[in-house]
Amino acid sequence: MIATLSALALASCSGEPDSETDSEAQAVGTSSAATQADAPFDNPVYSLEHALDTELFGLKLNMSPEEVVAELEAKGFEPPEDYERSDLTIGCGEACTVGLTQNQQSATEWTRISTDGASTETIKPVFYVAADKRQKLMRAVYLRKEDAKVDAEKAIAALIGRFGTPSELKSDRAYYAIQMQVPETYEATAEDNRIALNGYMKQRPVVQTRSGCLADENNNFPAPRTDECKRILAGDSYRQALFEALEDNAGDNFFLTIESRGSKIEIELDGGFLVGALYVQKRDKQRMAELAERRGARERDYGVASDM
Repeated sequence: MIATLSALALASCSGEPDSETDSEAQAVGTSSAATQADAPFDNPVYSLEHALDTELFGLKLNMSPEEVVAELEAKGFEPPEDYERSDLTIGCGEACTVGLTQNQQSATEWTRISTDGASTETIKPVFYVAADKRQKLMRAVYLRKEDAKVDAEKAIAALIGRFGTPSELKSDRAYYAIQMQVPETYEATAEDNRIALNGYMKQRPVVQTRSGCLADENNNFPAPRTDECKRILAGDSYRQALFEALEDNAGDNFFLTIESRGSKIEIELDGGFLVGALYVQKRDKQRMAELAERRGARERDYGVASDM
């Protein structure tokens, strides 16, 4: 069974984490992974680009439903007999709202018999509504059921050979974490106060964030916007939102999980942070609108511009 697992086409990208300075690898477009040289932990961590390029049976995060179907059919997976094309995605049509996600329990499960005929494999793609109002892959959950109990350590070791060294390894599971580069207009703190125990579950600490700037500006109104926040708010709001979404809760930066329990092996490719970023952006836009309204009201009250 282990030999069969090793042969599965689960991932096409390079597994081992590379240096961020590996310009040759980046030049040819291969996914790279990076460990912060000054990080206070030894756990391997992977770049955002690596996570987005990781494949599970050809599936990648942010794929369209059409691309997902093509990959699953090419790998021999089949939908349920009563399946209709509309069953695959979120049934919201023109009423789709940005950030809406599909319930994993109601997502369509595709099935095939393993290449050795010894087990059943299923994969369940889960979608979300992206900023462009198109549905894209947020998560893919693969499950393999064996007839007998699986040796968890051997099974996970075989899969690590495909996906690379995990950020956290336990006897029956492995986790892969994203360490995103600090956005351009953000400033890393002088000291990295993450701890060795779980520092890989957090992003590099920064002095200030977009959300922090907007919250401070609301709290300190009508004080003028600081130069620091002017610089931050001029930056790429989406990358800033991704950075903050990966930091919201411990483990939010896990993009891949491998688990072996009993007679089952489960692999989850998870892009929940993509949805989290959309909600960070939505919250920030609301704060910007509130600030604009407060400034407008103040100018009407005084009859002069507040920045005169």
